[in-house]
Amino acid sequence: MKSTNFWAKLATALVTLSLAGGAIAVTSCGEDNKIETPDDGDEKPGEGDNKPGEGEDKPGEETTTATVTLSTPIIDGTTVTWTGKLEVSGNGTVEAGVSYSESNKPNRVGDPDIVTVQKAGTPDASGNFTITVSGLAKDKTYYYCSYCKIGDKYTFGDVIEFKTGGNVYEEEADIDMSKAEDLSAGESANCYIVTKAGTYKFQAVKGNDKSQTLSGAKAEILWESFCTDEMPAKGSIVSGVCWKDGYVGFTTPATYTKGNALVALKDADGNIIWSWHIWLTDQPAEHVYRNDAGTMMDRNLGATEAGARTTKTLGLLYQWGRKDPFMGCCEADVSKLSAFTGEEKLVSCTETTGTIAYAIAHPQTFIQGNWDNPSGKGSCDWLYDDRSSDAIKDITRWQRTKTVYDPCPAGWRVPDGGEDGIWAKAGFSTSDLNNTNNSLGFTLADGSKTWYPTPGFREFTGENKMKAGMYGEYWSANVRYYNGNPGGYVYCLRISYDPNVAANAVDPSAKWSAASAFSVRCQKIQ
Repeated sequence: MKSTNFWAKLATALVTLSLAGGAIAVTSCGEDNKIETPDDGDEKPGEGDNKPGEGEDKPGEETTTATVTLSTPIIDGTTVTWTGKLEVSGNGTVEAGVSYSESNKPNRVGDPDIVTVQKAGTPDASGNFTITVSGLAKDKTYYYCSYCKIGDKYTFGDVIEFKTGGNVYEEEADIDMSKAEDLSAGESANCYIVTKAGTYKFQAVKGNDKSQTLSGAKAEILWESFCTDEMPAKGSIVSGVCWKDGYVGFTTPATYTKGNALVALKDADGNIIWSWHIWLTDQPAEHVYRNDAGTMMDRNLGATEAGARTTKTLGLLYQWGRKDPFMGCCEADVSKLSAFTGEEKLVSCTETTGTIAYAIAHPQTFIQGNWDNPSGKGSCDWLYDDRSSDAIKDITRWQRTKTVYDPCPAGWRVPDGGEDGIWAKAGFSTSDLNNTNNSLGFTLADGSKTWYPTPGFREFTGENKMKAGMYGEYWSANVRYYNGNPGGYVYCLRISYDPNVAANAVDPSAKWSAASAFSVRCQKIQ
């Protein structure tokens, strides 16, 4: 006769108790309780019977008991979150979490015909844990159950189904705007700082000018990024967005995650009308510089931390005069662009592409500098001109008075530059370099330090010539004048650790071409 799974089923029955509410209780007594399934074939005489003493606790052997409870999942678009609790008695190794699958049998671990995913929880001191799964398929039914693993043996709770929502990027979320925190209640901006999980809204206007109201058909999330080499699951930083009554509303997942996102207002044909940077970080501190030079943020725009050069202090990069960010370096010592959920494009500067209107409608498109290599003519600006001179055509995109294209949050702007700019006034110099971390450490008015890391940069061609750890390039709002006329360069702070250069250096009033992508450190409006 063929053998059956009788003994395996019996063993499971002895150690597993299904409880209400997605809970399981498991008792294990070491190796004697391990489930074994005989091979198919005729049973040998006496096979399947326990030998004397088998299945019984050995003297002195400790029993491990575990109880797992799992909540009903919270579904936010294609992101699902469970909370649970693990209670353990004994010293056995216990793992608990959720098993989910597109099949209705997520409790069939190891079955080659069924794809299951196990997500273990990380209990705190009280045994509580949270499990979040992002990036699931939209509008799809999944099945899940709680699981507990003692040693190498799984035990499962009841199988329950759930269904995900739609595409969190393209389908508007159902947001109660009356309960959303208004980020534009005071001033409006192209960038809004979010320091905790929640529901938010802001008035749809052009930058800091509330008189220039915008009207569209729908709002969308364009991209998300941790500014690292890790690709975020869609909805893991900003989980939903909507357009109602002149406001763009958005939500974050219940578990707050630092990072960056870009959201847009579109017309009925899907064209981008305007876009805004959502910056999830702790509230930046204000750093007062020496010599009454001014007050600056403690971190780069887009960075999730302040301090010397680390992955989290690098931030995002900007072409001069554009409000929308581009990816910077993903690591402190690797010249590789950060992962993000969008799709960057690169175009040459022409009469069609080299316009402010095109830049607004294509925030993920890097516009190369307007330059004719054979003749050596052109301003290397992303804004098109006829290349008859090297002068920058429009110097009003960023100014000392904040403009609608300024990328900084409310109350802040792109800083002053040049010989009378904030870095020169404060006294930035090569003596401020810290060769241990390849950062500039400047002493503030109160004696503490502010740090400028070296995130690298992107050349006006769009090439990834970032050289992270080697260069730090920070835009100012000021164009360099030459013989009374605006020249072809913009002032910037330049930090150099280039081994090909004779000496490390800091230049507080360096100059560079406007189409390059540099860091921005915002100055407080006073």
